Amino acid sequence: MSETEQKTNQTPYSAWLQTEILHTLQQTVSDHPGEYAFLINVQVQELYWALIVREIQAAQACLREDNLAEAHEALLRVVACRIARVASTSTMIATFGSIR
Repeated sequence: MSETEQKTNQTPYSAWLQTEILHTLQQTVSDHPGEYAFLINVQVQELYWALIVREIQAAQACLREDNLAEAHEALLRVVACRIARVASTSTMIATFGSIR
């Protein structure tokens, strides 16, 4: 199927999120049953880090403009991302343990 046909068959949601590309990014290197889950979790962690950096940059911009309320909101989103990261990691460890 060509790339054009694939895009035509996608829902607007999957095209917007680029799910077909996203699902090709998990390339395991072993047969360990927890490796796929580990890869997904670590990739999500990287995305959370990117979001945290973006929110901190937004907070900095707000602070430079003396917009304390918006800076505060951006920093609250950073805290929420951090909590989500910790919860995600804890769940993965509890479920799959070590993949060594």
